[in-house]
Amino acid sequence: MVFYTTNNTEDAYAKCQFWDMTTSTGAWSSKGMRLINKTNETITCRSVHLTNFAILINPSNSQFTEIQSTVLEIITIVGCMLSIIGLLITIIGLAVFKQIRKVLTNRVHMGLSVSLLFSYIFLLIGLESFSYGGTGTCYFFSIVTHYFFLCAFCWMLCEAVNLYLRLVVVFDHHSRMFLKFTVFSLLTPLAIVIITIIVEFTGSKYGTYIIEDMSAAKITACWLDYKARMSAFLLPLLLILCANFVVFIMVMRVLFTSQKTAPNKTQWLARLRSAVSVSTLIGLSWIIGFFALGEASFVINIIFSLVNSLQGVLICYLYCIAKTDVMTKWKTTMKSTFTSSARDVSGLSTSNSGAPRPNARFKNGMSGTNSTALTTSKVTSSVSNTRRNDNKYSNVYPNAEKPDHVYERL
Repeated sequence: MVFYTTNNTEDAYAKCQFWDMTTSTGAWSSKGMRLINKTNETITCRSVHLTNFAILINPSNSQFTEIQSTVLEIITIVGCMLSIIGLLITIIGLAVFKQIRKVLTNRVHMGLSVSLLFSYIFLLIGLESFSYGGTGTCYFFSIVTHYFFLCAFCWMLCEAVNLYLRLVVVFDHHSRMFLKFTVFSLLTPLAIVIITIIVEFTGSKYGTYIIEDMSAAKITACWLDYKARMSAFLLPLLLILCANFVVFIMVMRVLFTSQKTAPNKTQWLARLRSAVSVSTLIGLSWIIGFFALGEASFVINIIFSLVNSLQGVLICYLYCIAKTDVMTKWKTTMKSTFTSSARDVSGLSTSNSGAPRPNARFKNGMSGTNSTALTTSKVTSSVSNTRRNDNKYSNVYPNAEKPDHVYERL
């Protein structure tokens, strides 16, 4: 917030305060306010420590001390920055190669990653945009943050549906499924945002996308007000989480009953990893947010901010770095690229030496190469036929995984 003065205030003492009407008689208060800059003509103030994940669920953080608010802000900023990096790696890792990109599961991962990427970016720069921009800037960042988080929630539901079809129904032939997922994940949030803009909620002169402190008559955050937050953010999130939790139970039932023998320690660890992978993918960590409503404890807000701000990092590790097919493709491509470069350099050096090549030896080499190619082709054909007979589940599970080991390849 920028205040313009008529007198020279550069050498004067300035303090950011507001008239607090919550007391019986009213009084000036500097709670939650900070002096940012002071010049001859302007004084710039801002509300402190608004950039934290808990604000998305419960913007009222007045019960926290200055140190606690600082901790929440640091966790959110660091976590979101790491997630942004991780999501960029995930998008690049899954999108570069057509062999990986054409798989429906990976395309759904990319859709979720893109939505979360923009959500984190606009969250970091948007919640306090009123401090450096006008009301219009505040409206813009509030709307786009709302939209991209709703897109991320819808993609989480698509992830759950995809898991249900692959692991529970065990059917992987759905025409234009990714197109259906995309239309649902982009248009459903758009409809909710448009309705939220059109419908005016009473009690705030700024509308639904700016949170106002009525007692101080000032903007506190560029985010949904109470009624809009409940109906246009928390309600869709609750419905999606309920559906995803049902799918999570079904998928866990398939994973834990796939082994007929008693599981050993390695299998239990694999199942635990699968549970973490599925819960991260379908956003079950957002359930913690409902426990952060109202006068929630500082510990709950810490857990909620930490887990959800790092969701992008977990997705990057579980579905890009730890995926065997993705890393194998990248390693093979990098190795072939460096080998080809070294071979070109070696060939250039040999050609410059002027050493002649005997014709007879060259012809023998060509004959041997053709013979070797025919033999290799026969062996490859034999191995391919053997794999085709063994991997009858290859149309359902990636990497030709069989049902009793499906929990290892989520």
